[in-house]
Amino acid sequence: MRYIAKEGIQFISIGFFFSLLFLILYLYAKYIILKYILFFLFSISVLFFFFCLYFFRDPEREPDSVLKEDEIVSPADGKIIFLQKVFDERFLKEEVFKISIFMSLFNVHVNRIPLSGTVEKIIYNKGKFFSANLDKASSENEFNAVILDAGKYIKGKNKKIAFIQIAGLIARRIVCKIKEGDMVKSGERFGLIKFGSRLDIYLPISFIASIFFDGIDGKVARLTNTSSKFGIEYDSLSDLIAFGAAPSILLFKWFFMDMGRIGWAVVFVYLLGAALRLARFTKNLLGFLLLLLQGQ
Repeated sequence: MRYIAKEGIQFISIGFFFSLLFLILYLYAKYIILKYILFFLFSISVLFFFFCLYFFRDPEREPDSVLKEDEIVSPADGKIIFLQKVFDERFLKEEVFKISIFMSLFNVHVNRIPLSGTVEKIIYNKGKFFSANLDKASSENEFNAVILDAGKYIKGKNKKIAFIQIAGLIARRIVCKIKEGDMVKSGERFGLIKFGSRLDIYLPISFIASIFFDGIDGKVARLTNTSSKFGIEYDSLSDLIAFGAAPSILLFKWFFMDMGRIGWAVVFVYLLGAALRLARFTKNLLGFLLLLLQGQ
């Protein structure tokens, strides 16, 4: 169990040292004016000491023990100040949902892995130090970007996400403990930003759709017990919808709507391929309906 992030030990030690030093000097001072000055410095040191204890707290998160490897968690505590669809030109090179989380001085600043996967690339930019709640902070401030490949845990074409630690107006130190090639799990601690900051996460639109349908698939599978015959067949049906019908609709809307019948034909071929790939459900359709009627 952790209580304090080890990155804060040096700051806490400094606060404790000067608090003790000014207290001893105050007790042995002979002049009133000097006593006032030393007491003031002692008070400041004590405030700094307790502030660092509070700022560098590192509480355990209860969901850690129940997280699934394909579930996304918030990478930081704080307030969501931006949630919008944008085109990411720097990291993923595609349309994404950008979520920005602002961490004030009073939030926990330990950062966590949002999704299990492999660290594909880490990009550090020295940058400037605008206030972290400003829009331009995302592109102009000091940042550390992590591009994560979640292909082992997430089905679908787009398997990469990006999350970016961004220094703020006061922050001058980004800590990132992972490196390229590392295997990481959702909910694990990976870094910290000292004294006010922001964290952005980029999720591809198609990735969100896949997670949504796969999430429904997983919930139903757990409710129906995939080890049972009913659960197995229902899981196959969910896969057909999640990775056949849903992507087909998105493909048609984004790329083939203006092509008329040709567009419909292309989408149908894709859907047919997905159905053949998941032929287990088709093969056992009668058995599935029988199990459904029997309530097994």
